[in-house]
Amino acid sequence: SGSSGSTGNSGNNNSSGSNSGYTSSGNASVGQTIVSAARSQIGVPYVWGGTNLNKGVDCSGFVYAVMKNFGVSLNRSSYTMVDNGVEVSRSELIAGDLVFFNSGGNSRISHVGIYMGDGTYIHSTDGAAYGVTVTSMNSGYSANTYVTARRVLR
Repeated sequence: SGSSGSTGNSGNNNSSGSNSGYTSSGNASVGQTIVSAARSQIGVPYVWGGTNLNKGVDCSGFVYAVMKNFGVSLNRSSYTMVDNGVEVSRSELIAGDLVFFNSGGNSRISHVGIYMGDGTYIHSTDGAAYGVTVTSMNSGYSANTYVTARRVLR
């Protein structure tokens, strides 16, 4: 008892401390490289459950596929991906951090994107923009549904 309800939380099960290997500043140069790679995917269509950057991706599939190309292993869904890495405050976001949102539904997290810097993030949406697109963190949707951010780059 006393469990938060999540199982298999590999992000907190390392033997040398809960934040082992993660720096407070992250790895900004790798983050910028990841953002450049992610930006090259703008226009890839939204496909629910998709993880193929050539055919289409959903929000977590997009993040999963981009990060996998850089050797970063993540959980597959947005609501389990939030267990990866370490939490960072919104004011400390750097390029490559993952940003999480709750747009409704039965779980605390329902959407994820990659923070790009300058108050923007890149994500795959089935909304008006449809597919991989860049959105301001201060847009109505983002500002009203933002939950947390995680740093997954060491």
